[in-house]
Amino acid sequence: MPNRLRTFPSYDLLETLALARIHSIGRNPWYFSSRMSGRFDLPGTLGTCYLAETPTGAFVEVFQRWMAHRIPIPRSEIAARQASDLFVPRSFRLADCIHPRALAFGATGLIHTTPDRSLTQAWAAAFHAAGFGGVRYLVSTAPSMHLVGFALFGSSGEAAWPVAATGPIGDALVDEIERVFGVLVR
Repeated sequence: MPNRLRTFPSYDLLETLALARIHSIGRNPWYFSSRMSGRFDLPGTLGTCYLAETPTGAFVEVFQRWMAHRIPIPRSEIAARQASDLFVPRSFRLADCIHPRALAFGATGLIHTTPDRSLTQAWAAAFHAAGFGGVRYLVSTAPSMHLVGFALFGSSGEAAWPVAATGPIGDALVDEIERVFGVLVR
């Protein structure tokens, strides 16, 4: 499958695109998980770092467990995290699962929404083997499927990449989430 995927639609993630990430306080935002709990996690010495095109996308991705089940998000969970603005240190060629031609390779909308992590992790492993530096996908918790996420591949653990800014999750973002998605924060 990796050889066949070499011509999968691609997206060039450039150093000039501002990215958003919400992560635990005191943790480096450039963390590549190999826990095999994330949608596109890679195992062992490889890992995946999840980012979004917007702070809204990052929020929805991190708090999806509460949002998808319509459970009020505890303020303590928000207070335990911070928001970072990031830029990749080099360009990444990503497998573009949003592109319509992804269907020709068997990638349907299910890749964005399935709870079957073994399926999406198999796609991630195949994309990595085909030379992709990650995946461009849709954040599935948003019903309109308009929020874009990025899953970057790298060595498992923290990366010493630059951080443009880090700070608390702002009230304006929380207010937006409550207003747009009808989610309660308590």
